[in-house]
Amino acid sequence: MALEKYMAIAGLALSIFFVAEVLTLFNFMIDPADNDSFGFEAAPKLFQFISLSIAPAGIMMGVSFYLSKRYGSRFNGMLIILSGVIVLVGMLYA
Repeated sequence: MALEKYMAIAGLALSIFFVAEVLTLFNFMIDPADNDSFGFEAAPKLFQFISLSIAPAGIMMGVSFYLSKRYGSRFNGMLIILSGVIVLVGMLYA
C-alpha cells in the first residue's frame, strides 16, 4: 500500500477514536460518580478530544485525498466516506 492509503486508514482510526471519546464523555456526564469533590467541566475536555483526534483525522484525510486525486483511488474514497459516516452517526447517537 502507498502512503495515502496508510494515511486514510489512520484518519479512519482517529475518527473512530474521536467518537469513542465523545460517547465516553457524554456517558460520564449523564451518570457521574458519587464523588463530587472535584469539579468537572466538559468544554476543556471536548477541546482536548478535538485536538487529539478529529483535527489530525481531518488532516490525514485531506492529505490522503490530495495525494490520490491524480490517479483516483476507490479504496481511499471509501475510507474517507466511511470516516465521515462514522463521525456523523456517532454524533447523532450522542
